[in-house]
Amino acid sequence: MIIQAQQLPSPNADAERCLLGSILIDDGVLDQVIDRLEARHLQDDSNRRIYAACCRLADGGQRIDAQSLSEELKRRGEYDGIGGGAYLIKLVEGVPSGVLAGQYAAIVRSN
Repeated sequence: MIIQAQQLPSPNADAERCLLGSILIDDGVLDQVIDRLEARHLQDDSNRRIYAACCRLADGGQRIDAQSLSEELKRRGEYDGIGGGAYLIKLVEGVPSGVLAGQYAAIVRSN
């Protein structure tokens, strides 16, 4: 079986998911990384869209949680494309706390 390149996860997909999960469980995490990490630094398209949505919410002075993020993604027609609620739950369940968010951001930024 041959796997096409577009089917392979990005090299830092785990770090991206952990970063996003950290933001979702503690929206203060975004304040720690937003000055050094832009959506363009994320390689996975779904993760890039989610991070951009988090930044938009923060720019609008809104708190970031799974509900507000879901609504933002739905409003822009991106909710189903990122994997919907199942993917957002996976992000939250994949990280126990936001303590290592700075390290995750550094990994994402370096790749």
